[in-house]
Amino acid sequence: MAAAVLLDGAERFSREELEAFGLSLPPPAPPAPPAPAPLPPPAPLWEFLRPHGPADTPGRLFSFSSPALPHFLLAVAYHRGSWDRAGVAGLLETVAAGGEADLLEPFLAGLCDPSQSAALEGAAGGLRRDRARAVGAWLSQATQDALQSYDQRRHLRCFRLLQHCQDPALVLAAVQPAARLGRSYGGLAEPDADALSYVAQCCGGWSSSTCTPARPSQGLVLTRLAPAIRSAGKIILTQSRLNPECYAP
Repeated sequence: MAAAVLLDGAERFSREELEAFGLSLPPPAPPAPPAPAPLPPPAPLWEFLRPHGPADTPGRLFSFSSPALPHFLLAVAYHRGSWDRAGVAGLLETVAAGGEADLLEPFLAGLCDPSQSAALEGAAGGLRRDRARAVGAWLSQATQDALQSYDQRRHLRCFRLLQHCQDPALVLAAVQPAARLGRSYGGLAEPDADALSYVAQCCGGWSSSTCTPARPSQGLVLTRLAPAIRSAGKIILTQSRLNPECYAP
């Protein structure tokens, strides 16, 4: 169902289509039941669907209540081994061809973290560790490729995904072979600062860095960067932009 949304552009589904996907939905309520019987318990996904049209309409349609849900469910399907049409790169390329894969990437990475995937064990069943390793291998190569460039956007995207994985060994494997970590990252938002700090700590610091928040008033960004700044062997102050708020306790 998630694949139909992301790959085929489907937006709404009929009751028959939902049942074909394996969802056991409660039957439509009759107009005036003399003694309504108890309805069967709805499928868990029912709570995440938005109905369109009156409840007693035979052709009533349903859609996901959030655009993030198809991305999350497709990531779960991949980690369960239910998605076999392509590897990680192929899956992301296929989804990107039909729209955006920006939401799918963090879900794929986050489910590599056992502390996050454990919460799904009861509802989704066991997730396959070989799928987590495949995501890690893809992310390691993507990070190494990104760090060979000067594209800060690519760097930070990979750092955020590495933080979602919560695997220090993966960070070391992905980042250590590269030579441009910590070189003049400017205009950072708070999530970027968090990810950069996480990667720096996993790598034991870097040789030098500069400090340029996205806006002069973003003292919080500097606070989040504090662990990375402390780990830097050298801070290039002449290329850094700090304001008095950054020094406030």
